[in-house]
Amino acid sequence: MGNKKLGLIDIWLLPLRALRRDNLKLLESLGAEEAALKLVELNVRAGVKVLEENPIVIDATAERGLKIHGLIYDVGSGELKELDIREDEETVRSRKTAFKTES
Repeated sequence: MGNKKLGLIDIWLLPLRALRRDNLKLLESLGAEEAALKLVELNVRAGVKVLEENPIVIDATAERGLKIHGLIYDVGSGELKELDIREDEETVRSRKTAFKTES
């Protein structure tokens, strides 16, 4: 992912560019293809985090056993790779404290 102006899509890409900025040292230490794959993984993990912080998702997880999965689709092979997104209990507890809302 470069910094070329793409027009209206630039606004949509801001979160991805911020993710790249936050992980620039890691991404620059990898080859171009590896860096692209790592950015995809980081983006999926960030999306999972957004879902996990949603109060409706927090309720559905606690009340109905909703499970969240982070998956990467490989267009070339047609395969799905599931990421390990398990968290320790302290992380889950602190997220509930910070993001769960009451009726």
